[in-house]
Amino acid sequence: MWPGDAGPMFVKVAPLEARAMLEAEAAGLAELEWAHAVRVPRVLASGHTEGAAFLALEWIDTGGAGPECEARLGKELAALHAVTAPRFGWARDNTIGRTPQVNAASEDWAEFFRERRLRPQLQMAAAQGFADLPAAAGERLLESVQGLLAGHRPSASLLHGTCGVATGSRARPVSRCSSTRRSTTAIARPTWR
Repeated sequence: MWPGDAGPMFVKVAPLEARAMLEAEAAGLAELEWAHAVRVPRVLASGHTEGAAFLALEWIDTGGAGPECEARLGKELAALHAVTAPRFGWARDNTIGRTPQVNAASEDWAEFFRERRLRPQLQMAAAQGFADLPAAAGERLLESVQGLLAGHRPSASLLHGTCGVATGSRARPVSRCSSTRRSTTAIARPTWR
């Protein structure tokens, strides 16, 4: 918790090279807020100094989790996933943790999953020296995706990526009920999947 003139904030500070990651997170939170399905913290400020990037978020006090809170969270996440778009992907690239995530649009789920999710993971594994990972097996996997997902036609729905409320160096699950505004909180990296 970081004290501020308007009340406490949750502030992420990262090396300057992480600026785009924090900007994408701010944009993602705005997209999730627009959906009006799950409570997300408001972005108070985002920017950088000479040597660091930062993202300041509204501080949300959380209450205890319980069966009612868990049920409400399930309903709110279902409402979030009911928000759809004409294509898979998102308006900008973002990250999963510090791992880049390309979100270029596609009208085909199998193609999006193969080219935007699986192929980059296999390429990163190879680049990180996992030479014992047989390239042929990865290629066979990529070639089989269309067949494996044949007939599977999901809607391009808004997903939250990471759900959690960060507290210090710990992350707690999104299912902690909030004592402010709406009932649950999510800090997320959205994508249309």
